[in-house]
Amino acid sequence: IRRIDVEMLKGASYTLPYTRTDAQFIQYLSPDTWIRSAYEPLKKTGQIYARSNKHEALLFAKYLTTYVFQLVRTRPMFFLQDSVSFLRSLSGDYLDRSVMFGTYARAGGLPTRLVGGLVYRSGYFYYHTWPEIWAGRWIPVDPTFAQFPADVTHIPLKEGSLDEIAAIIKDLQTTTVEILEAS
Repeated sequence: IRRIDVEMLKGASYTLPYTRTDAQFIQYLSPDTWIRSAYEPLKKTGQIYARSNKHEALLFAKYLTTYVFQLVRTRPMFFLQDSVSFLRSLSGDYLDRSVMFGTYARAGGLPTRLVGGLVYRSGYFYYHTWPEIWAGRWIPVDPTFAQFPADVTHIPLKEGSLDEIAAIIKDLQTTTVEILEAS
């Protein structure tokens, strides 16, 4: 795991929407069961946010990180909700922040995928989900902690749809982590 500094991102930005059409990126620009970026109100909002950030990929991603952090009223959720369902309450947790980031980002033309893994906080590892954006490579961002880019305490274990990521929770019940070295 390597720390990504904002300085490392210089020159990695591009104009939105992302135009590569190979299969690797189409899935990260398209709606899915949870990221409902084709739902017209969300789609228009994502496009407005991209335009207000000059269609510049990294500027847009940084804006969304802070915006979604502030948008979601933190409340533990005991079920998964898609981005359209989220609009009813504007309440949720780390999953909802990740889904909303992905929804607005994809609607604005920014390739975005979800990642599940562990995050280290206050002496403990916790299960967590966060988005990654494409900027020449996958860059972790975290609207739950308002981090752009996300810090090195994010340990990715699974990338994919929310269903695929949530499936690793059972495996984590028997997982132990030992820190060998940190700097």
